[in-house]
Amino acid sequence: MIGTIQHNAASRRQRIATILVAIAWAAATLWDYRAFDLRIFDGMALILLVGFLLIAAEPLQGFLLRRRDGWLLFATVAGYAAIGFALHGHRSSLAIILLAAISFALIGRRDWLADSRLFQWLLIAHIVFFIIQFLGFYLLKEVIDFQAFMGANSRLNQRIYQIRAAGLFQEPNSYSLNIFVLGTIVALQRANFMLIVLAAGTMTLSESVWGMGAAVVLLFLHALVRYQSPAQMIKGLVIFGLVIGVVFNAYLWLTKQPQEAIPYFYTRVLGVTSDPSTQDRYLRNGCLPEEQAAATKVSAATSAQSWILGEGLSTRFFTECLPANGLSFLLKSFGIAGLVALLAGFALALRGLPPGSTLYAALAIGFSFTTYPLVTYVIFWLWLPAIIGLLHRHNSDPDPANVTEA
Repeated sequence: MIGTIQHNAASRRQRIATILVAIAWAAATLWDYRAFDLRIFDGMALILLVGFLLIAAEPLQGFLLRRRDGWLLFATVAGYAAIGFALHGHRSSLAIILLAAISFALIGRRDWLADSRLFQWLLIAHIVFFIIQFLGFYLLKEVIDFQAFMGANSRLNQRIYQIRAAGLFQEPNSYSLNIFVLGTIVALQRANFMLIVLAAGTMTLSESVWGMGAAVVLLFLHALVRYQSPAQMIKGLVIFGLVIGVVFNAYLWLTKQPQEAIPYFYTRVLGVTSDPSTQDRYLRNGCLPEEQAAATKVSAATSAQSWILGEGLSTRFFTECLPANGLSFLLKSFGIAGLVALLAGFALALRGLPPGSTLYAALAIGFSFTTYPLVTYVIFWLWLPAIIGLLHRHNSDPDPANVTEA
């Protein structure tokens, strides 16, 4: 009798814990909503994750042993974030330490990784909101701005005859990044290949230049997991790529105005080096003269030290003429020595995985840093241990009966 009661109580706690994680994931995908300049859904996700760790507490004995492959990665992040706070006093460094600590707690366990249905439904939901906004403009001639519910305005860059839809997000690049994160999980779980194609298609239709690149990478990652031979992988990529390319080009030419020689998107791609968004993200030529003057006054020794040792983890750098992309951010924060330690920690966390799985993790996580980094967002620190954990699960239990094939 006592055993039955204890079993029922444990089962109830596990169900509650599972629900908390599912809601936390859903909230984390809404990171672009803000109130009083705070990401309110990130705060909700953080509270739910703490609740999960308390309700589904694991034994302290062996805690570090179960995370022995992840300690270098997270110790490097936490150490450089502590240095960043000491040097710059910016709250982003403290946020990174807190989020990395929760991520470190999650990476040593598998019970928090929901089945594929959760991520499929999250991906479907975001795509549906994108389609509603997209079709609402062309069928109803209305700009449906979901950000307006929170008193914000999306940067959809709509023209009189065309819209760059972003779904629940403020801009197409943010939508694409969110879809890329969710898509890499769905692709890894081999849950629904048509959903991956649809995700890549909507990223392309958003007309985000980064989103187009992300769509190609997502399709490649899906093919890397789905197909057994290089020939099958190439065939699948060509077919899916052609379908998306034909649909996208048809859309561009159908919405082109008579006075335009080529669609506006092509004009933007051809002039990408002079595009304000591209310059801000990768060149940052918009610094004020006094900021540029201050940067040139740094001594050669100080500059060399910064390049070698880094300056600590802090998003404050983005106010100091740093291009708004993650690769510049990593080099500025970690320096060469820190990056070596970071990559060594990442390789250690992937220890034991075959080359294909290592490539999957490196390309998925690495490519996300080619746009603005999500290091102070809850979703990144959920995504990192999820990708690593699912890859280890995938390779320790590759039985096709355990996954849902499309």
